[in-house]
Formats: sequence, C-alpha cells, structure tokens
Amino acid sequence: MDPLATTAPTRPRRTGGSLTVAAVVAVGLGLDAAPAAGAVDAPPTVSSASRTDLTRADAALDAATAQLAADHPRRARLALTRLRRNLSRTHASAESLIGKPPTDPESDDPPGPPAVLAALRLDHRVGTRLVPAYDGLQRPRVLRSLSESLTTTYSHRDATLATVIALPPEGAGDDYTDGMSDTLTQYSSEVSQLTTARSTYTLTDAGSAALATSLATVLATQEVVEAAYGGGE
Repeated sequence: MDPLATTAPTRPRRTGGSLTVAAVVAVGLGLDAAPAAGAVDAPPTVSSASRTDLTRADAALDAATAQLAADHPRRARLALTRLRRNLSRTHASAESLIGKPPTDPESDDPPGPPAVLAALRLDHRVGTRLVPAYDGLQRPRVLRSLSESLTTTYSHRDATLATVIALPPEGAGDDYTDGMSDTLTQYSSEVSQLTTARSTYTLTDAGSAALATSLATVLATQEVVEAAYGGGE
C-alpha cells in the first residue's frame, strides 16, 4: 500500500521563523569513509550521525554519477549500493527524531525538522542527478541498480513524509510547516525533469518503464505534499 495514500489535513503556513536546512556539501569520492578533513558540515542542529550518513550518501552519489558517465559498470553499481545504504540510514536517523523534544535545554527547537528536511533534500539531489544517467544507457544490470536506487529514494521519502504529515497540525506537526512548504518546488522540478527525459532521452524499454514509474511516483507525492503544505499563508 502506498504510504502516502491517506487524506492529509491542510496546514496553515507559519509566518515566523524558517526550518530550511542548507544542502550538505558533498566531499570527495571516497565511499564509506569518515568525512574528509575540512569538509563543510551540515548545520549543527543535524545530529552528528545524520551528518555522517548525509556526507557518505553524497560521496556515493558523486561516485555513482562519475562512474556512470565514465561507463564503469561495476564501480557504478558498487557506488549505487553504497548510496542506497547510506540514504536508508539517513532516513532511519531522521525518522527516529520525529516528535522528540529539543536536545538542548536552552533551545525550543526540536531535532526532528532539520534532520527530516536534510533527508528530503538528499532525496531531491539523488533523483535529479541520477535521472540523466538513463539517456543512452544499455547495460541491464546497471539499469536495474539505477532504477532500484530511485525506487529506494522515493520509498523512503514517502514513508518519512507520511510520518510527518500524520503529526497533529496544531502540535508537533507545526514545527515542520515552514520547512515542508519550502520544499514544494522540488517536486515541480522533478516532474519537469522526468517529463523531459521521457520525451527526449534515448531509452531502452526498461529505462522507459522505470522513468514512467518514477514520474507517477513523484506526481503522487507532489499531490499529497501540496495538499498538506500548499495552502498558503
């Protein structure tokens, strides 16, 4: 069952404050290594565990796109596997913080919103950077790994969104409203990219089917998030 197949309450957008989290800067092409010295960290409100998973996921994404472009199939599949693993860890960490109280007794800011928003931005980076690899791709095993990576990304995103949307709008859910509203343009850009890809890329039957499925998934996600957070001020 689609984890987003619920009727989501429309939530008013808050006027004060912002929960937007800056994108984590990818570091190098090392896979499953500790963050490189001098790397730009995620905002301090994101836990160190989440920050490490985000950095590793971005490193694997860099490696995957580089190896796909260089037509190194084995290395590309290995990088995609690492990407899926660290993306899953990022979402698990973010979801574990949903509804938790502030960790700093001097702060009123709970840890869940920045972690969730960082994970959602990672999902967007993964989707938009992997889609171009379908153009002209003929290798079946690489295609399967690429499509599995998109499916994993969208599945984790939908599950995390469903958890957040289910929060009481006037309670814990209010902490997410501004930040979630700020992500709405991500879905529009993904829909545009996937639509263009389907009409202009050179695709195998498997590649065409994978992009059609991805487009349908993103459209469904966009509809639910718009219903929950697109009501305006």
